[in-house]
Amino acid sequence: MEKYNFEQAKKEYREFCIENTSVGIFLQPWYLDAACIDKGDNWEVILIKNDGKIIAAFPFGYKKQKGFRYIYNPFQVCRLDIWIDYGNRESKYKKFSYYEEIVKKVVELLPPYDRFQIAFSYKMKNWMPFYQLGFTQTTRYSQVIYPEKQEVIWNNLQKYRRKEIKNAIGTYTVKEINSSDVFYIFFEQYYKKKGEDVSFSRIQFEALYQAAKKNNAVIVTGAYSENGTLVAELFTIYDKERSYTLFVAFDNDSAGARAFLDWYGICKFVNQEITYDFEGSMISGVAEYNRRYNAEMEPYFVISKESRRYKILIKIKELLKLI
Repeated sequence: MEKYNFEQAKKEYREFCIENTSVGIFLQPWYLDAACIDKGDNWEVILIKNDGKIIAAFPFGYKKQKGFRYIYNPFQVCRLDIWIDYGNRESKYKKFSYYEEIVKKVVELLPPYDRFQIAFSYKMKNWMPFYQLGFTQTTRYSQVIYPEKQEVIWNNLQKYRRKEIKNAIGTYTVKEINSSDVFYIFFEQYYKKKGEDVSFSRIQFEALYQAAKKNNAVIVTGAYSENGTLVAELFTIYDKERSYTLFVAFDNDSAGARAFLDWYGICKFVNQEITYDFEGSMISGVAEYNRRYNAEMEPYFVISKESRRYKILIKIKELLKLI
């Protein structure tokens, strides 16, 4: 089989995404470029064509580290997907058969890897073709609020959350933060108070912020106290279908500030028919906080596969821990 030209595919994909508005934010070349700014990170894309036309695309992170090769979600690329043009296929049977065919072609063209682990978006409802090809799956959940009338969402909030937001009105003012310095300094201080370090570099954050800002795909908001002090902040990216909360920081002593900011974001996006995705967490406390907005538990799949040598490495590590 002829060697796949990843360099040419990436060039064609960049041109394709300029014209195609149905490609989500995490699949956008500009977003992937920013996410892979760190040393060693990279992304590739597999394109499936028919008569020269792109009918499917699968972008993914790809790196080599300590002798092993990884296919993965890069920094803050929370969900990936296989973009597919189904053409005029309407029936479930035809769509599934076509999807199955595309998945097989994509897997055949993957570069050599020792570990494949991709968190796919909510759009993937069926991982059977991956199962048939020897992959495994873990189901995880995010919490989301779908577009609905604002008063309906408000009435469905958990009672405690409504009270919290009511008390915050008049106490805090929401403003957009137009400085990456302002956001990052507060964010860094938030983690220091918890006795932790930020898990990514300032360079990574800045690249993502500037790329999203350039493409009109980010809103950074802050809650300010009556004396003008920043007490909570949210970093939210979005496309035409969904918003995602990527970074959050808040002062624990400023009751309701974080909840007020989330409510502000919910109102802003659902009024534009955009789903509000908390970019959820399986951590109990975080999930509980999100559910108080009466958020839906939305499943997504993490698909995995490892090489024999990688499995041996894992076994050795497990034995060393026991010793």
